[in-house]
Amino acid sequence: MGTLFLNLSVSLFCHYQAGLKMPGLLLIHIGLMMMLAGGFMTRMTGLEATVSLDEGAGTNVAQSVDEWELALWKDPGAVREVTAYDVKGLSVGDTLVFTHAALRFSVEAVHGNAELELADGEIAGMSSLGTEKDPQNNMPAMALAVEGLPGVAQLRISGRELSPRLIRTDGEGEWFLRLQRKRISLPLFLELKDFRREYYPGSQDPKDYRSLITVHLSQTMSRDVTVRMNHPFRMYGWTFFQSSFTVEGDSERSVFAATRNYGRLIPYVATGVTSLGLAMHFLQIQWMQRRRRTAA
Repeated sequence: MGTLFLNLSVSLFCHYQAGLKMPGLLLIHIGLMMMLAGGFMTRMTGLEATVSLDEGAGTNVAQSVDEWELALWKDPGAVREVTAYDVKGLSVGDTLVFTHAALRFSVEAVHGNAELELADGEIAGMSSLGTEKDPQNNMPAMALAVEGLPGVAQLRISGRELSPRLIRTDGEGEWFLRLQRKRISLPLFLELKDFRREYYPGSQDPKDYRSLITVHLSQTMSRDVTVRMNHPFRMYGWTFFQSSFTVEGDSERSVFAATRNYGRLIPYVATGVTSLGLAMHFLQIQWMQRRRRTAA
């Protein structure tokens, strides 16, 4: 895409000689360049995450699709003060310091996707796997040298672990450590009031499902919004799509795909500019050919 953008730029500013005599071609070049620039902006600034809510529950945190973090917290409750390091960019020899817990980790190995070797319920080893195309299938793992943890010199931790690791430090009490998908703070608080679903007659294939959510913008200001298939909710640059749901007994959980894309409108504008340029160029060519036939 970068090479194509450079090619179009050189073609427009250096090779193109028609100027305003061929406005359609000019608009086609500009529209294609806008489309590529929008793709670049989306790649650099866009975020893809998920939000899972049980009925009656709420959150202001989304979970990244492809980025991970090593997180440490003390309170196991729903509201936590978490300290975390991004796994992306970490390499062997890097040091992770959690001063409030008097813990210090040195990275001995980090794998973007790893298979684990278990012994007596503990991680005994790990081997690196190839990176999957679907980021949801990549499960990283790390080997850490530990300072400040009594009786533990090395720690292996994986994103495949379902529960956080409980560790005990001298004088600082119990802490929870987890290699988890990166948490992203949202500029609003979402509360799931009700989830409804409909199935096709005689099957378990969902025909329609929707979520009634209350969006809290502050302690005194909120609004009710219905999010359903093909009808997302947008606010503050974020878009929330009704993605899926799970049912366990009487409990229902709604899953939203959350994206932040500041360049969301650029492809629409670029498509309009390109389409206008194509139409103008087609009409101009027809008009020029008609003039030639008339002159002949």
